[in-house]
Amino acid sequence: MYIDWERFIVIDRSKIGDQLTHHYTERNNKLVVRGYTLKASGTSISPQALSRTLSRTLPYYVYGRLNEKDDIIDKTLDAIKFFGQKDPETDGKYGELFLYLLVESILGCKMIAHKIRTLTNAVDQVKGGDGIFMGNYQIDTDKTINAYLIGESKVTQTFATALEEAYKSIDRFHNSLSSPRFMDTELMIASDNLFADEDLSPEELDEIYKRLTPTTDEYKNQVIVHPILIMYDSARVTSCENSAIDNKHLEELLFLKLFDKPSYHKKISDKLEEFSELKKFYLDFFIVPHNSIKVFRNYMYYAIHGVEYSNSK
Repeated sequence: MYIDWERFIVIDRSKIGDQLTHHYTERNNKLVVRGYTLKASGTSISPQALSRTLSRTLPYYVYGRLNEKDDIIDKTLDAIKFFGQKDPETDGKYGELFLYLLVESILGCKMIAHKIRTLTNAVDQVKGGDGIFMGNYQIDTDKTINAYLIGESKVTQTFATALEEAYKSIDRFHNSLSSPRFMDTELMIASDNLFADEDLSPEELDEIYKRLTPTTDEYKNQVIVHPILIMYDSARVTSCENSAIDNKHLEELLFLKLFDKPSYHKKISDKLEEFSELKKFYLDFFIVPHNSIKVFRNYMYYAIHGVEYSNSK
């Protein structure tokens, strides 16, 4: 049956687009590459606006839909506890939060579970997908298909490192040795965390559970998609900032220096040859080059906690 997954999305889907410039999207079979940069502010790229947008979605990311009786301030404070006062340079949850907004806003697929909800200790980092989603995934300009999505986010210093780590993480779900454990764990987490407070009909709830049960036709008739965020340090972004004369010129330079040639798609395709099992599945990359990952992380920490990070006790 058809389920309108977008009706369950409670975030303002326009907000993330307001903070990003979309330069291009390239599709080739089951590989999709989308190029973005943070929207220029004058002749510089600052993560200030993006970090505020991300931090304001915290209660929805942690709790899903809030009830009318919920106090948004209390829920936000509770959500902050899940992130904890972890060193921003090693915290992977900022990327997971960013990916959550991208998948729900741009792909229109609903997150049904994530790692934070499975933690017994708020500062633990567990191995697994960076968000589990379900939805109607667009595979062509006029065609969508039922999909189960397991996300992966890499916010790191180099594109090559991020791509290598992303492929290795995703490969755990599909290689002959580890896939039974990892896929069963993800399905179990998803089943245990289904949003029970949504306005689901008995037929819809039954459909969703069947789509999370490998023995059913409903599970077999959907595709597996891996949405992948790669955000990394790029000297070219800084070079464009140095050369730009105004906002419009900076946006033009970013496109010309970063996205005018199909280099990302080629690098991603070439690397995929080392992980040939992954060719069977949809891979949807969000590429976000930035001038300083360290600054982005520090802005995120401050936006969430209201103070700068200190490693002193």
